[in-house]
Amino acid sequence: MPINELREYNYDYPITTYELFKESKLNIIRIFTPEHGISGTYGAGEYVPSTNNIISLYGENKSPQKKHLENIDYLIFDIQDIGVRYYTYISTMQLCMEQAATHNIGFIVLDRPNPLGRKIEGPVLDMNYKSFVGMNPVPVRHGMTPGEMALYIKNNSLIKNASNLNLSIITGENWDQKYSTGGRCRPEFEQTSPNIPTLKHALIYVGTCLLEGTNISEGRGTDNPFKLFGAPWLNSEKIIKQLEEYNFENVYFSARTFNPTSSKYKGVECKGVQINFEGYEIDAFKIGIAVISEIYKCHPNQFKFKDNFFDKLYGNSDLRLAIINGDNLNTISKKNERDRADFIIKRVELY
Repeated sequence: MPINELREYNYDYPITTYELFKESKLNIIRIFTPEHGISGTYGAGEYVPSTNNIISLYGENKSPQKKHLENIDYLIFDIQDIGVRYYTYISTMQLCMEQAATHNIGFIVLDRPNPLGRKIEGPVLDMNYKSFVGMNPVPVRHGMTPGEMALYIKNNSLIKNASNLNLSIITGENWDQKYSTGGRCRPEFEQTSPNIPTLKHALIYVGTCLLEGTNISEGRGTDNPFKLFGAPWLNSEKIIKQLEEYNFENVYFSARTFNPTSSKYKGVECKGVQINFEGYEIDAFKIGIAVISEIYKCHPNQFKFKDNFFDKLYGNSDLRLAIINGDNLNTISKKNERDRADFIIKRVELY
């Protein structure tokens, strides 16, 4: 069946892409899976094994090998992303795009809405800090769909042999991404990985994922990952008092102890703070920066940065050095705004 005829299929009952392709008589050679595996249940950073014709791209290799691409005419990307630079699904897509371009294989993106809408937050990645948690010069919250990211990558030659890539984007129907901002006009959110169970967790992840680059628990192994943070030595009440001075709209903080079942401080009681908010109109990235800054001020001898990893997440070393040196963080914010302005021009060209 020709690929362009897939648009004509309209089912009145839930159906997976795999089932759709099988019904369409497409010959599925093999399936490639990203971080968290085909079931989406593997933990962050956890090794995902390959089985038979299901090839893990988060195990021994993060990119398809030549032997895995034999007899393949098209690579099809059909994964729900959350629109955050350090969420690794787009990195997997990009490495697959590069292999497709190298081996003259068509690449198709079955596009899906960005659940976080068009709003952008955070610095544009300095490419000196390129890694699997950030491969492109885009802000942390970039406001693009997977299809738009694919176009951005190709148009800006961010992969080898970009001009050789035969890229097709199949867009969804009955939604208009222009209006998918804030908490409005959203598709129903479904869990995308073990620690992103709801849309609110995806939203606060924009800011508190930076805690992964520190010795503070970001709440993995609890019922509220990324909305909850702490450490055995954290002075929760003092941190809350300092955070309240920021007057974040629609946000309030509460003290909570927790005992992670996995990740940092597994099995150790932590004194923590829970981030609570109403609606979806919050400045998640600013909240994340405030949390880290205030913890450092309160616990300068106990708080530790994982230097290289924190900088890769943030996109450069500016924030870490500013916090350590006690600099005014507004200077960084203004620099980020200038960088985002250049990015917005490039993003608008895609629309």
